[in-house]
Amino acid sequence: MVIHAERPIIGRLPLRRPRGSHSNASHGEYEGGPDEPVISALECSLAGRTLEVEIKPASRTEACYGTRQVTESNYGSYGINPTWLARLQQAGLPIVATADDGTPRILELPDHLFFIATLFVPQARSKPGEPHPLIEGFVRAAAELGGEDAGHARP
Repeated sequence: MVIHAERPIIGRLPLRRPRGSHSNASHGEYEGGPDEPVISALECSLAGRTLEVEIKPASRTEACYGTRQVTESNYGSYGINPTWLARLQQAGLPIVATADDGTPRILELPDHLFFIATLFVPQARSKPGEPHPLIEGFVRAAAELGGEDAGHARP
């Protein structure tokens, strides 16, 4: 699930191009040959692996899960380019969960009603009547906005 925003999130790196996009920031899987991919191929694929994930306390992610230790399955071979980790965190997008192998798994914007970025596919674990905790948290956050004018929603 990807939700786009029109405002820049990380300095000049927006969630949606072309407005003020960082000229070198890209996704290695979809934008072939990037100079500086934010998302790049992992040295060792995580596809098909199940990882133990530790969540930082007092994060929105912890509130969604209701615990600090979870297990998540991975379906991809891409992750955050290590050269971008410090920049993302300095720009206000902290890593709030890491896998047992040390790789970042979840980032979030702490001042946003619900902006959680995962490096796994939460909807793959959802079932009718049993949504993934992050999907359920997203729906709750959307319901909180239900009475607000869509054009004036909180950041």
